Amino acid sequence: MKITDYTTEQRELIKERIIKALDKSFDVNKFGKGTPFWMSLLFILERFNKGNYYGSLELKILGTSANDVKEKERTHKLLETYTEPE
Repeated sequence: MKITDYTTEQRELIKERIIKALDKSFDVNKFGKGTPFWMSLLFILERFNKGNYYGSLELKILGTSANDVKEKERTHKLLETYTEPE
């Protein structure tokens, strides 16, 4: 099975798991300092969901705290940005 083959029911089960874990993160993170964890998760998803992101992201977690996400490496796909002259 490919990851693109999820049925509607499978997607709902996955979303439920993610929401449950996200809800728990609010309780864990309320004792932390730094960036709220949900912001890190949203940042990562926004990069991924573009569909053309090539790079490495680093999230350092210190107990109940999350630091800001760092872009460790970013590859720029120049053939997607520039066109060859005709």
